[in-house]
Amino acid sequence: MSRQREANTGVGGWRTVGELLADSDELAHETLLDATPDHAPAMVRSWNQLVRSAAELGAVLPSGPNSPSELDPANVRRDLRRALKLVPDIRQLRDLTRYRIDLVGVRTAEKNRVDKLLEDACLKLSVVASDIFGVSGRAMMAALIAGGRDPTTLADLARSRMRTKIPRLEESFAGLRLGTFDDHHRFLLARMLARVDAVDLDIAAVDTQIGQHLTPFADAVARL
Repeated sequence: MSRQREANTGVGGWRTVGELLADSDELAHETLLDATPDHAPAMVRSWNQLVRSAAELGAVLPSGPNSPSELDPANVRRDLRRALKLVPDIRQLRDLTRYRIDLVGVRTAEKNRVDKLLEDACLKLSVVASDIFGVSGRAMMAALIAGGRDPTTLADLARSRMRTKIPRLEESFAGLRLGTFDDHHRFLLARMLARVDAVDLDIAAVDTQIGQHLTPFADAVARL
């Protein structure tokens, strides 16, 4: 044990987990080599990342007044070896969930552009429909892209409960009679909706990957 470690040794020769991790470069190096001699370098990007990932599992940093917060180095090594087996899965799962958040943000931004584009064309669809990307809204926008310009015909594409709003839907498309929705708007609307659909597919693919990565933690997920 180095002088620094001796200086940080707690009562009775025991050291808390926090103290062990505070100057843990040497301990981490020994633990990684001992746990995975061939794959340790590629297994973690840094010791800090390892600690964060392991902490998320609750395997390294116990807490609470009655928790075993004072551990000797042998016990820390044991807990680290246990956590190391799951660190890659946790890191990959975190990458996937963060990417999903980014994709949802991209989709939301594109939907906002669609709403703004319709407003620019004096089409007040979002005033009547709470979600213009529902079945009814998408059918109406598809008709606009296809060349539909009759407010009554477009409003009649409403489905389910939206049909009770047909008179208001006709009013929301009144701008079409003034020719405010032109080929420029049609081109942009088609591109924006295609982008929304593409991101939807990306999100679905990421969801599938997340589901696969959650398999080792099925019991924990079931308790959420």
